Amino acid sequence: MNVRAFRLLIWNTIQKELRSKSFFMAVGLTIGMLGLGYAIMQAFREQIQLEGGVDVVGSGQLIWVYYALVNAWSIFLGLMFGLGCVRSDVTSQVIGQLLALPISRGAYLGARALGSWLLVAFYQALSFILMAILFSESLKEIPLSALLVAPIISLFPTLAAVVLGLFVSLWVGKTSGMILTGVASLGGSWARSHFSAVEDPMANLTLLKVVGLILWIIIPRFAAPHSFVQMLAGMPDVTIAWIDIAQFGLSTVFLFAVTSFIFSRRGF
Repeated sequence: MNVRAFRLLIWNTIQKELRSKSFFMAVGLTIGMLGLGYAIMQAFREQIQLEGGVDVVGSGQLIWVYYALVNAWSIFLGLMFGLGCVRSDVTSQVIGQLLALPISRGAYLGARALGSWLLVAFYQALSFILMAILFSESLKEIPLSALLVAPIISLFPTLAAVVLGLFVSLWVGKTSGMILTGVASLGGSWARSHFSAVEDPMANLTLLKVVGLILWIIIPRFAAPHSFVQMLAGMPDVTIAWIDIAQFGLSTVFLFAVTSFIFSRRGF
């Protein structure tokens, strides 16, 4: 692999977004949405309770709700950038020139995915800085190990979201892809709650249950890595979800491998 070409493609991915209005729009949306979320949570702080959580903000656990909000927004951004990072090259008809570089198609996909991931990492850093400002007093009650690990752990689900978006972008555009991945994620969550509640998951299978089971297996379980943070934060009755973490890693690698395989057989 030509390392120089790989690095240039990563930087080009970042430059594409810096030149477009979407970068600054995403910055504004990130600050605005998280600021609005904080205001709403403060207004309803007495009604917000997390069962089994750590009491860090008055009678509620707003900081953990906010942490979940930051990560959900980061996953949304990861999907959005993943859906557009390669498809924009195809629609702008520059894909042929880029693939003429001394780099394999798999490396091209990897460079686009890493560039998009770095952009989302910037938004995550911005979000955590805002979180630290808004919850400066509450952070003192959380173990230092959890504070240091949380931003690092949060990077992995966003990478998986970029890969998932990249996979979906092989067939549909950004808007359709966001709807499709949203529905698929809901289907996977429903399948998880359903199959974990029954003794024999394979009994009385219907077409809908089979589809849900496939989604449950294929779509990365974005929340799984956060069990590390919950354990370090001292939340009661929390264990590391090793099975879900294994599924998270394997499904992310699988999706990228399938994406690379299909992309390598596309004619550009």
